[in-house]
Amino acid sequence: MGEDVPFSLCVADALRPGLPLVYVNDKFVEMSGYAKREVLGHNCRFLQGPASEVAAINALKASVQVTYSSSGSASHTHSARRPLAKSR
Repeated sequence: MGEDVPFSLCVADALRPGLPLVYVNDKFVEMSGYAKREVLGHNCRFLQGPASEVAAINALKASVQVTYSSSGSASHTHSARRPLAKSR
């Protein structure tokens, strides 16, 4: 699924209470220091700490939205946002 991507990836089940993680790739394990068995089934809030920026957390929450397929079934998607370098 996401082992081929060059970045940390985690997937939460938006249909279950608490948004538990259902998948993390090896880059996530490497970056976080947590083993897969330690994080699967838990909400990713455990990654937050006293220095976590409230504005960044709120921006992440706002980026999750419900989308609909052509058959009408709903799914939750997250749009990753990254700054682009300004052209000179």
